Amino acid sequence: MDFIDGELKCLFCKAAFLLLLRDQECLRESGFKHDPRNCRGCKMLIGQSEQISESVTKIGQSSIH
Repeated sequence: MDFIDGELKCLFCKAAFLLLLRDQECLRESGFKHDPRNCRGCKMLIGQSEQISESVTKIGQSSIH
């Protein structure tokens, strides 16, 4: 499969972001079959949000015992 640098649109913030050839190759080598849907900034925010949710859940569970 031939890859080229491409511009994608983030589904979260709607900003355009560049998906470089080297990034595409790395993703395919890692087993990903689809292009990323979110820019790096939004991925970081989503990851932080998930970590906070997990922490709150753990705190809630520990207060029950």
